[in-house]
Amino acid sequence: MTNGRGAQVDVNLGFTDRGTQGTASYSFIQALPKMGPINLYPLAGMGVAFGESLDGSGVGEAQAQDRWDLHGTFYVAGLYGKLDITDNIWLNYNPMYTGTMSGSDAFKNHGMDGDDSVFLHEAALSYQINPRTNVRYFANWTENTNYANGDHRIEVNYQF
Repeated sequence: MTNGRGAQVDVNLGFTDRGTQGTASYSFIQALPKMGPINLYPLAGMGVAFGESLDGSGVGEAQAQDRWDLHGTFYVAGLYGKLDITDNIWLNYNPMYTGTMSGSDAFKNHGMDGDDSVFLHEAALSYQINPRTNVRYFANWTENTNYANGDHRIEVNYQF
């Protein structure tokens, strides 16, 4: 809290028709001095990808097997950004660049959205209803998927 430095662990697990796939990463974050209504938090880290076996065909789809593999390692460099619109409304934009470092040929060549690297985007619009409750709209897309075809969701968060 005194120097703006921190770290984060990010774990994702997806269950799709292509099988179960996941990632886990560890990143260092450094808060930059606030610039009016804008907060920026650059980060850099590394992670591992795991899940059902990749089939090696270049499309990164999982085979139907009863085991999980460690597909490989990756790097991530990005930024969390926050723009305060009002005291109760804010906008986040979080661009991230990820790329493979090691692992199976299928992962190294196609493990990042069908390629060896990918530029990811996340945007969120949030409204603080009261000190314990907020509503957030999220949109996620990549350099290969346009905004309209990306993932969209609404969250309601309540703190006990």
